[in-house]
Amino acid sequence: MTLPPSSAFLSVQPTDQGFEYWRTRPYLSETMQQQLQDANVLIVPLEDIRGVEGPVFLRGTDQLFQTLRRLEDQDVKVDVTIDDADYKELSLYSDSLALGSLVMTLFVVPLVVNVVSQWINNHIGAKSAGERVKLQLVVQSPDGRVTQLDYDGPAAQFESELRPALQALGGGGQGAPGSTTGALPPVQAERGDGGNHNE
Repeated sequence: MTLPPSSAFLSVQPTDQGFEYWRTRPYLSETMQQQLQDANVLIVPLEDIRGVEGPVFLRGTDQLFQTLRRLEDQDVKVDVTIDDADYKELSLYSDSLALGSLVMTLFVVPLVVNVVSQWINNHIGAKSAGERVKLQLVVQSPDGRVTQLDYDGPAAQFESELRPALQALGGGGQGAPGSTTGALPPVQAERGDGGNHNE
């Protein structure tokens, strides 16, 4: 399969860090490794951050997790790749809205991108649509091939930049078969309660 072309804001490359990589990280308990087998979307941590012990998530991860859970009635099963006791967030001082990394199956890509795009738009609120967004999407195809897409560009162009690349991967552009992506209610940038991320 030929990879989609990269652009000024989007980098596309193959990777070996798909579901198997993240479900078997050594810091996960056996219980958590087993629980992650049911997920088709993983919110994964940053590893080997200088001056930080253990894996960490970017500030706002809990909000994003709660938002993505709204898709559970559309066969999207999202989980956070860490045991609850080890969950911690890191604040990055940057001009960009950094959202971390999501690993997902090809089937759920359109739904996830749609909701993340809505979340971004609600999150920046009255701020300029030119605010930069950083997000890594790792997409695993049914044949096991894994593609990493790194977006670093204006919030207003997030979905329009990603959609052609995802279509080229076979991820569609309007929603998974039988989905109601276009009818999703507005997504609020709500704040999580900091509780159990893996229920």
